[in-house]
Amino acid sequence: MRYIPVPPPTEVKTCSRCSLQSPADAEQCIHCAQLSDPELHQYLEKHQRRLQAGANLGRYFALAAAVILVLMAMLLF
Repeated sequence: MRYIPVPPPTEVKTCSRCSLQSPADAEQCIHCAQLSDPELHQYLEKHQRRLQAGANLGRYFALAAAVILVLMAMLLF
């Protein structure tokens, strides 16, 4: 297996316009600097949908783990 170095974490700042984090050394927000207000609104809605999809996926995995544990417990007894 080949070792791939991981870059050290960089400092971040929170944008006052979109509330997302970007590198502290960036002059402008990497998320919203080039977006108009309507584009920013669409971007933030899309971002929220992605976050919600990730949360839902976590719930499905937790449910699947619970089902597997119940089935394993039933097989042991």
